[in-house]
Amino acid sequence: MTRRQLIAIVNQNCKFTNKEGVEYILKLLEEAIIDALIQGHTIKLNGFLKLGVKQSSSREGKFKGKKWKSKSKTVAYAKVSPIVSTKIQEHKETNWLDVFLAYPEEVQHEYYKEAQRQIDAQKE
Repeated sequence: MTRRQLIAIVNQNCKFTNKEGVEYILKLLEEAIIDALIQGHTIKLNGFLKLGVKQSSSREGKFKGKKWKSKSKTVAYAKVSPIVSTKIQEHKETNWLDVFLAYPEEVQHEYYKEAQRQIDAQKE
């Protein structure tokens, strides 16, 4: 299933544009994704995520001297796009103090006031 197909399914059933509508859309998305996975489809959201199901084989092992054997089963998987992985890594490597200091002093002051307000609200 492609992103366009997923959007088409949600678009066919969309009735709201407010908060309840968003919740409804998210529920529809969840149901469409689960139904597609149950049918064995792979969902590819290019540049974001790939979801699918695969068959795991049975395994044998030992735990504390006792042998065990697992059954073969269908397992869901998700693979994040390299684009998303790169963005996450870039975000982690960003020196946020340098970003903050690049803002004008007025903006820095507004951020400081907001942070102080949030700290004070947590103390209450």
